[in-house]
Amino acid sequence: MRLLLIHADRFAFAVTEVATVKGFAPNETDANAQTTMDDVLVAFGAVEQNDRDAPGYVAQQAAELIADTASTVGARAIMVYPYAHLSSDLSSPRTAAEVLRGIHAILAEMLPDFDVRHAPFGYYKSFEIAAKGHPLSELARTIVPLSGDTDQGRVATESAALKAEKSLRSDWRIYQADGVYVPAEDFAFSGEAGEGLRQLYSYERTGNRAAEDAPPHIRLMREHRLVDYEPASDTGNMRWYPQGILVKRLLEQHVTAMVSNYGGMEVETPLMYDYGHPALSKYLQRFPARQYVVNSDDKEYFLRFAACFGQYMIMHDMVASYRDLTCACTN
Repeated sequence: MRLLLIHADRFAFAVTEVATVKGFAPNETDANAQTTMDDVLVAFGAVEQNDRDAPGYVAQQAAELIADTASTVGARAIMVYPYAHLSSDLSSPRTAAEVLRGIHAILAEMLPDFDVRHAPFGYYKSFEIAAKGHPLSELARTIVPLSGDTDQGRVATESAALKAEKSLRSDWRIYQADGVYVPAEDFAFSGEAGEGLRQLYSYERTGNRAAEDAPPHIRLMREHRLVDYEPASDTGNMRWYPQGILVKRLLEQHVTAMVSNYGGMEVETPLMYDYGHPALSKYLQRFPARQYVVNSDDKEYFLRFAACFGQYMIMHDMVASYRDLTCACTN
């Protein structure tokens, strides 16, 4: 991220028109935004491509740098201002908006006695600025989230949730048919079933998700014309052929009947959720690789990649007793 920090006697801006930003819908309520601030540190910011993997880290580092500069120059007001002209290697609009909003939110929390504001993203604006002219009134800074194999580089690529998970101590045990738990290291993996269990244990214990060869089901699903990858979609999305969709539907019905017999209850949840929802955003940090984001009004929503998001929200609002958790099946 590139920052240009200017300590000004006065700063004023006014929105002139909406900018055409592909894949980004600005907040319509900002269409007439304007403001004037005195004795203010103006933080012009451009979010770059290499910030996309660690937007939270970049926002935190930028906010701390801006707060420290404001304290040094004696400013009591801060303006966070999008300024793409500082870089020729810009990030996506979504990432830029996320980082800039994050900077504003962090500063507002860090400096409750300051007047902290931000200019709207996705609009053209006119502005006037009167720099103070003292030795520290104009500063340029660069924040680099990745720095080789340093601690800072690792912090940038890991979310807080992932780091906390790595610090946990795990104790692996095998639950035997006789009801006794045995430490996995002492368990005798024997026979065909034992070898499969050993592979499962090794897979979960190491956390290695790399595959040396393509799974055999890929060849089989193509040979039998059941399902294949859709080249017109993103990697991993499927096209289902008539035979495949029939098998899929029959399996779904069979599994639903099995779970129902066990006392399970079927629910249906939305396909997308608020990206900034406090109960979900932390969970999303555990899966930072790729999200599908939908912009609606002034919010961003993500397409869920698992059903657990909606189930969490349902359970949060449920009043469940032990009767609800008792198996209703009979043998």
